[in-house]
Amino acid sequence: MLSRLTARIAFVIAIGLLLVCAILVYSTVLNLVESERLVTHTHQVQELLGDTDYAIASAARARLTYVFSGDDEALDQYQHSVARIPVIVSKLRQGTTDNPPQQKHCDELEILVNDRIQLWEKSVALKRSGQSSPAGQPDMTRQSVQFADEIVSVTHAMRTEETKLLEQRTTALHVHFVFAVFIMAVTFVAAVLLLLWHYRLLRDELHARERAQKIAAAAANAAVEAERKAHASEAAALASQNAARRLNARLLQLRDDERRKFSRELHDSIGQYLAAAKMMLESSSNKPETDPRHAECVNLLDQAIKETRTISHLLHPSGLDEVGFTIAARSHFSVYCKKLSPTSIDTLKARVRKSRSSQRPRMLS
Repeated sequence: MLSRLTARIAFVIAIGLLLVCAILVYSTVLNLVESERLVTHTHQVQELLGDTDYAIASAARARLTYVFSGDDEALDQYQHSVARIPVIVSKLRQGTTDNPPQQKHCDELEILVNDRIQLWEKSVALKRSGQSSPAGQPDMTRQSVQFADEIVSVTHAMRTEETKLLEQRTTALHVHFVFAVFIMAVTFVAAVLLLLWHYRLLRDELHARERAQKIAAAAANAAVEAERKAHASEAAALASQNAARRLNARLLQLRDDERRKFSRELHDSIGQYLAAAKMMLESSSNKPETDPRHAECVNLLDQAIKETRTISHLLHPSGLDEVGFTIAARSHFSVYCKKLSPTSIDTLKARVRKSRSSQRPRMLS
């Protein structure tokens, strides 16, 4: 239970840490993108400053060429460059709308550029007048150079400002990049550590389950072994009981055989001897009534014959094997009904059907 709770806590911490890291990474990436955009914007402004200088310089060279040579191609180049200058300055103003100092510089640059263009237009118009050496061209050229110096000063100030911004934005871009890498590294390390922790918890739980399964399997095997031993003991007990029952039946059968044999010996041997003795005693004297001892001997012999038959009958009832248990029992009970309590022969017959033949003599004895 504790391991499961710990695993859940580890999982919740991992999810929370991943969410926090995802938010930080998202914020850092946004800042990184914004810094990159600002750096790109600074480069664009620098390019526009370069385009402005190039356009102004091209127009100035084309004007001088036209003034000194009167070449129409130089005039066309001058007009094309002069037409590009306001467009570039307008783009430069739009590119620096988020920077008030640069907007001031743009105002100064626009004034200076317009004044110089007006001076150039006067110079070109003077050249078109057709005068061979028009007066005022040298002064216009000097004034144009002065305007050029002022324009260079303004563009230099703007370049310096953009360079500072570029350094700041590059530094911010680098910081954001390093911070993003750091956040990703921390996230990766934390995720790896949490995965290792979760893996260890799962491994411990798996080992605990394996141990529990082994213990349960050992207990089940022990129960099966105990049940098998119990069945074996029960089978052995049943076998011993059956063997004892068979031995008891065999002993009873041997005893009944001995009783049958002894009963027959009594009936066939001693009984015949006693009967023969009685017959010889009765035939030995012509007048037995004259001698009282003769009659006593005859009575004793009759009693001995009767007792012998009774003992033989008790040991093994006559006719048990030949005529069956019921007839032998009736004959036996008819002799001793006066000494025994009244018993139903039919009830005894129903009980005897369930008994073995070797047990029937014992029921009559």
